[in-house]
Formats: sequence, C-alpha cells, structure tokens
Amino acid sequence: MVLTKVKDFLVMIDFEHTLFGLPFAYLGCFLAARGFPTWRQLLWITVAMISARTAALCLNRLIDRKIDRQNPRTSNWVLAEGRLPILPIWIIAVFLLLLLAYSAAQLNDLCFKLAPLAIAILWLYSYTKRFTWLCHYFLGGA
Repeated sequence: MVLTKVKDFLVMIDFEHTLFGLPFAYLGCFLAARGFPTWRQLLWITVAMISARTAALCLNRLIDRKIDRQNPRTSNWVLAEGRLPILPIWIIAVFLLLLLAYSAAQLNDLCFKLAPLAIAILWLYSYTKRFTWLCHYFLGGA
C-alpha cells in the first residue's frame, strides 16, 4: 500500500523529468562559478532544484485536478483519479516551497531574496495556462 502511494507520487511529479533537469542546473552552476563550484553549493542547488520542481508539479496537479478529470488525455492522472489524498499533497507542496527558500538562503543572500519571486511564479504558473500561450515562458522565468 505505502509503496503504491510512493510510486503514484513519483508518477504524479514526473520524477524522471526532475532528474533530467538537474544537469542544466549544474551547468548553470559551473558557468556561474567559472569552474568547479563547491560541494556545498552543488548540494544546495540539488535540494533547491528538486524541491522547486516537485513543489511546482504538486501545485500544478492540485490546481488542475478538476480540469484534468474532464480532459480525456489527463483523466487517468494520479490526482484526477483520486489515487492520492489532497491534503497531504498540499502539505508536501508547502513544505517543499519552504525547503526551496531555505536552500536559497544556504546559497547566498541574493538567492534568498529572489526565492519569493520564484515561489510566486511556480504557484501562479498553473493559472497562466488559463489565459496565455506564454505560460511556459512564465515557468521558465522561475
């Protein structure tokens, strides 16, 4: 039962896509450091990236679950089918956003100061799909 829930959660957040995105975050880190960043920086960038993307996917699936139920392409998605309870996903999403802010603070003051903007963009992204085709540019800005 628990393993099924964990599997459903990982499917819901497309965890393999998070792993796919990590090298891009690392590339940016290496470019910014103009060489090899510290292991501490790599650690906190990894935590920030995983927490940001996982929180964003949780929020996206939560916010769109009613629409997803009506769409034949998405009607079999985890939350659309009700395979996971809603409240724990909200709690996880908020926890991960706080972890993102903490991770940013561990990197430097500028990252921490910009974290609320990134969090707002991650939260608002799901709503931008309702009024603009530029939604993925909005998300890329996060």
